[in-house]
Amino acid sequence: MARNKKGRNPNCTGSITKRKDGLYECKITVPGNGDGKKPRISKYFKTKKEAELFKAQVSRDIAAGQYVHSDIPVGEFLKEWYDNYTVNIRPSTRTNYKSYIENTIIPILGKEPLAKLTVGSVQRFFNNIKQNGSLKNKGAPLSDKTVKNIYAMFNQAMNQAVNNDLCKKNVLAGGVLPKSDPKKEMRVLTKDERVKLISVLDNIEEITALKNKEERAKKSSVRYNEDSFGYRYIIFVTLYTGARIGEVLALEWSDIDFENKSITINKSFNRVYDFDNDTG
Repeated sequence: MARNKKGRNPNCTGSITKRKDGLYECKITVPGNGDGKKPRISKYFKTKKEAELFKAQVSRDIAAGQYVHSDIPVGEFLKEWYDNYTVNIRPSTRTNYKSYIENTIIPILGKEPLAKLTVGSVQRFFNNIKQNGSLKNKGAPLSDKTVKNIYAMFNQAMNQAVNNDLCKKNVLAGGVLPKSDPKKEMRVLTKDERVKLISVLDNIEEITALKNKEERAKKSSVRYNEDSFGYRYIIFVTLYTGARIGEVLALEWSDIDFENKSITINKSFNRVYDFDNDTG
């Protein structure tokens, strides 16, 4: 077989050599990223057969045009994906994506080369966040819904990475989400509990004043905040209407019909990231 001046196979199949420590080193020159450079990868194996299998697989991928050599870290790619491919989604969803990337994925996988992610590494990632949480929630286990949302977002990004020729396949497709927690039965207030809650809300000023008097008598610095009295009206509305907290916070005076004693729920309040004032 013809060889070039440096002794390398022209079809980039590389070479295998035995090291002094007994390991076999496989060196392969692979296609670059269009910048004129031809990266050379090197990998070590315990046996010559393992090295030959690796060399053969890479050679097949190169011949089929399926080999990808990309050193872009996961964190850098996700930031680029977020900036360029999430601009048309809802602000609330985009806010969640930003949090997932910055607080959950980057602290664990951020420096890993994108093209070197494996089914095993992403499986360990999801098992880890399910049990140990993220940077934002300070180690508390994540809910099943949050884990599924992170998977859905990460999966979208990885599909785009494949389309952009940054990696050969989407390794998330081969993973399994951690086992879901047993569903907890929803508990509602009993009639007696509702009566007691309403009584407390009706008499919150007197109760708060009494509590603060008791704390002062004990020479304690604890004080109950009288500025929170306004919150009782939010509790009243949710208790009597069943509206969600975001729906109650979004209410305006025009939504309340005092004459007919009715409230119109037609919008919801959500906390989202201010993308217009993003200074990076």
